[in-house]
Amino acid sequence: MKREKMQIDAILKKLRALSNPRAVEGMARFGINPENTFGVSIPNLRRMAKEIGKDHSLAQQLWFSGIHEARILASMIDDPNQVTGKQMDLWIKDFNSWDVCDQCCMNLFSKTSMAWEKAIEWTKREKEFEKRAGFVLMACLAWYDKESSDNKFLVFLPVIKQEANDNRNYVKKAVNWALRNIGKRNPTLNKKAIETAKEIQKMDSRSAKWIASDAIRELTSEAVQERLQKETNKEYVGVRRYKGGRINMSEKNNNLIAYCGLYCGDCPIHKGKIADLSRDLRKELREVRFDKTAEALSEISFFKAFNNYQQCYEVLGEMVKLRCGKVCKDGGGPPFCKIRKCCQKRDIAGCWECKEFETCEKLDFLKPGHGDAHLKNLRKINKQGIEEFLKGEKCWYVKPK
Repeated sequence: MKREKMQIDAILKKLRALSNPRAVEGMARFGINPENTFGVSIPNLRRMAKEIGKDHSLAQQLWFSGIHEARILASMIDDPNQVTGKQMDLWIKDFNSWDVCDQCCMNLFSKTSMAWEKAIEWTKREKEFEKRAGFVLMACLAWYDKESSDNKFLVFLPVIKQEANDNRNYVKKAVNWALRNIGKRNPTLNKKAIETAKEIQKMDSRSAKWIASDAIRELTSEAVQERLQKETNKEYVGVRRYKGGRINMSEKNNNLIAYCGLYCGDCPIHKGKIADLSRDLRKELREVRFDKTAEALSEISFFKAFNNYQQCYEVLGEMVKLRCGKVCKDGGGPPFCKIRKCCQKRDIAGCWECKEFETCEKLDFLKPGHGDAHLKNLRKINKQGIEEFLKGEKCWYVKPK
């Protein structure tokens, strides 16, 4: 107990050393409660959490210190497997700021076995941040939980509709967040979320109309619809009828294997997701005139990085151009590629059919961006064959030996 007390004292001392009064002033402008707040940045807290490691007991002590950053740090180091429903209910009663609420839900609560139950239960709470926590959990689960079925998320939609008339700022924004995240999971949930939003839009409530309009705008946007369509087409499982019944078939295109052994299906430029997100973000930044916000933030020492906002915006513009509509074997990728020309000249399917690929200098230009990934893939195809390679894990970057 004495050792734990010493550890807590050391952590609180470090938090005080990292304190930034001007940052606290800036945080207050963004609706963050300045009470018992040191102004320590999230990146600094994450570094501390990494140094400390998971520690359930220490997390409890940090939470009960009542210090803003100590509570966020507690959510980062606590072990989700040791968290109980009682602890979750106890902690949310202390929520007095949206950032503590969101960080706890993202870092900890969404990873517990009680997350689905609490998400619905907390939406019935009266206090603003306790109620917000329920919808933040829904948003987090929709974003992080890749395995759960659509039915689990469909249960959330009636709850979202029911509570959409809550005019409190931090509640309505969380309701909107949950609805949008559910609608961005896949085409089925996208359709259901849009239907729910249209029902909400008919309600006689300013908050409901805002929630619905904002959600419909994003969920029906070209960027979201294109992304959902691409993810659907990327890899699908078909069902083919035959005499004795049905066969489940996973169809993948052999053409996605480039001559060099890299798999075009893993290429971020071919998938276009980064380009779509960059385009979407630039549009949002323009619409809200974030250049003015960045200018104001840059005057606060805590947000000095915003001096580079224009450069960041320009980089996003370049990322929008990162698109490749064709795979390598259909003429996509670098037009000067010596590997493709060599394989075509030799009339071989790929470098794996060449005995010299291990020492071939033509493959060297891939090393800066892929390390030894292409070589590892080529060895797999050479040894296992294309069908087995397509079934297994493919490498996009492997650190060179």
